[in-house]
Amino acid sequence: MSEQAGYYTIRQAAALLGIPTEKTHALLRKGKLKARRDEETGRWLLDPDSVHGRLKAPREALLREGGASEAATPAVSDATQKKEDRLFDLLILTVIGGVTLLAAGYTLLPVILGV
Repeated sequence: MSEQAGYYTIRQAAALLGIPTEKTHALLRKGKLKARRDEETGRWLLDPDSVHGRLKAPREALLREGGASEAATPAVSDATQKKEDRLFDLLILTVIGGVTLLAAGYTLLPVILGV
């Protein structure tokens, strides 16, 4: 009988860690995750303590340890991220302001035209 209770499959661990299954396999190969083979199915069964221990690591570190290239996971500093967030906020405010001006103009148009 299969002894899967309490263990994670590769797919379950990947979903829990928020990384692709390929990176989970890489972490397993590098010994960063503890696992054993199910005798009946031959599938890897990952130790829950090992997976939960990896949850404390930042996602970027998990991807790097799993062999991700820099192109696949660019390192973004906090300052760069904050700058991007500010630009996005500015874009949203500009759109909201434009819509507000259009609505005001549409409302005032009959008054201006004397209709």
